[in-house]
Amino acid sequence: MGATSNIPGGGSSDISSNTGEIQIVGKTERISTTTYIQSVDDEFFNVLDVKFLEGRAFEKELATDTSTAIVNEAFLRQFDVANISDIIQESILFGTDESNPRYKIV
Repeated sequence: MGATSNIPGGGSSDISSNTGEIQIVGKTERISTTTYIQSVDDEFFNVLDVKFLEGRAFEKELATDTSTAIVNEAFLRQFDVANISDIIQESILFGTDESNPRYKIV
């Protein structure tokens, strides 16, 4: 069984979003965009039988996975990322304040 903050296929009011500057630190320039965010648990992708092009699912055994992110192809297209493996283990920064939390792409 998996858990999510939103029901898949739900309305737009069921999805969290962040509008503003975002950057893959050290890899891309900051862009201004709206990023849609869904919080899920470590079983979510397994239950839905999601296959990854690169990277991995969340692992509850890894305490650091509480500050990680899994991104999709639409997210990467915004940054013109040609090679997905180039951004695995890199960090996402929301906003322009360098002290904001960073989320490692897994």
